[in-house]
Amino acid sequence: MVGGRSVAKILVADDNSNIQKMVGLALRDQGIEVVAVGNGEAAVRKISDIRPDLVLADVFMPVRNGYEVCQYVKSDPSLAHIPVILLVGAFDPLDEQEAQRVGADGVLKKPFVPPDPLISMVKSALQRAAALQS
Repeated sequence: MVGGRSVAKILVADDNSNIQKMVGLALRDQGIEVVAVGNGEAAVRKISDIRPDLVLADVFMPVRNGYEVCQYVKSDPSLAHIPVILLVGAFDPLDEQEAQRVGADGVLKKPFVPPDPLISMVKSALQRAAALQS
């Protein structure tokens, strides 16, 4: 049980529909509900609407990037408890200082083949968040 729900709900914010599908397939098999959006501004709106248990945010996406989405979540006291994991392409640069500054709870390299690291990191972050809430 996470956030008062029996099924965890995560938001994946990535402008690549293939990544959205991969995350959805991998996590639905784990009993996790996945909601996907294609840019950072849509992510910010959706976070306020659905109050996800976890956010996966692509570092490089249009309108607002993943760092900005993370900063939005972590700077709002009513949302700050939500873990945010940044997604970065295998060959894309990651600004580790910026990730730390905005309070990211983790970083995952894309693509997730096999999906084991994705599943493991999401489950671990959900468990930590649930423990902090209880």
